[in-house]
Amino acid sequence: MMISILAFLFVFATVVFVHELGHFGVAKLMGVRVFEFGLGFGPKLIKFKRNGTIYSVNAIPLGGFVKIAGLDDEEVKSPDYEPGESYNSKKLWQRILIILAGPVMNVVLAFAVFSAINFFVGVPGSVTNTIEKIIPSSPASISGLRSGDKILKVNNYTVTNMEQAIRIINDSKGELLNLVILRSGQSKIIQLRAFYDKTINRYILGINLASGPNIRYNPFVSLKFGVLETYQLSRMIIVGMVAFFTGHIPLEQVAGPIGIAQMSSQVAKEGFLILLRFLSFLSINLGILNLIPFPALDGGRILFLLFEGIAGKNVVTVKRENFVHYIGFVILILFIIFVTYHDIVRIFK
Repeated sequence: MMISILAFLFVFATVVFVHELGHFGVAKLMGVRVFEFGLGFGPKLIKFKRNGTIYSVNAIPLGGFVKIAGLDDEEVKSPDYEPGESYNSKKLWQRILIILAGPVMNVVLAFAVFSAINFFVGVPGSVTNTIEKIIPSSPASISGLRSGDKILKVNNYTVTNMEQAIRIINDSKGELLNLVILRSGQSKIIQLRAFYDKTINRYILGINLASGPNIRYNPFVSLKFGVLETYQLSRMIIVGMVAFFTGHIPLEQVAGPIGIAQMSSQVAKEGFLILLRFLSFLSINLGILNLIPFPALDGGRILFLLFEGIAGKNVVTVKRENFVHYIGFVILILFIIFVTYHDIVRIFK
């Protein structure tokens, strides 16, 4: 239980910290006064002040924040900074960069994690013909297959490429299969039928195959694959979001904080590297989600800035913008409550 909680807090705190760090860093770079950079909410556990900014770690580690001068009416009137240090005193492009920096840092985090894994650890080699794990109650389990068995033949196909063997299993459509395996130095024939798994749209036996030795790459290739993995994951997430907003994915299937905590717990059991990949997935999710042009999200703020560039600053006042963001924030809270309710329902089911 404790490991599950720590895994969730590690993942959630990291992606939020990096997001807020992006806003903080670019705001400082543009000469904007940052009153506080905090991790978590609630009572302060640790705090110190440096160069006019309070750095804090707070009791509830479910989020983070950056208090930037000029982002609301109260701060605009504050005597604690010079007029030129206000967010609203900066040029339009500077303000866009400050807002954009959070989502960009989330994507950069994922890229850095993927690149580091490729360089320091490597990626698993090709799938071998050795069975690593048997799924309980599956055809493989019922037929007597064991972990450590080597698959030599599938029907009349001598296994030289497991990808081809997997295709033969899928093409069997549940017909009887003859497997020749090697166990303890002796060959043995196992007969079984593959079953159809709806979640992956494929016929399977219910086995996990071992991978070959990890392949490590040099720095340049690691960076190249880091870019590729980040792009592929980002594309997959965008496709998923489009499917959700067009009604192809039901609202009930969206995971909230409890769902994410549950996934973090399950992923943590698979090892730290898998947890890091999950962290990268969530980081890109947070970055892309924040770019949606909805009030209270970074994308909503950027939309207001673009409108200001077209209509003028007098039309889009700070007070009007904050009111719209407040309404958006309330809607987001209600949405989180809704998906959290369905998280709880799924757990009890």
